[in-house]
Amino acid sequence: MQFESWQAFWHMGGYAFYVWTSFGVTFLAMGLIV
Repeated sequence: MQFESWQAFWHMGGYAFYVWTSFGVTFLAMGLIV
């Protein structure tokens, strides 16, 4: 997946909240397990 700019990358086409929340929850859970 390619983005035109960093702003487009961070915005994720309108799905940024869902995408970054998912990443955060995943890394938090993995951090607690390990």
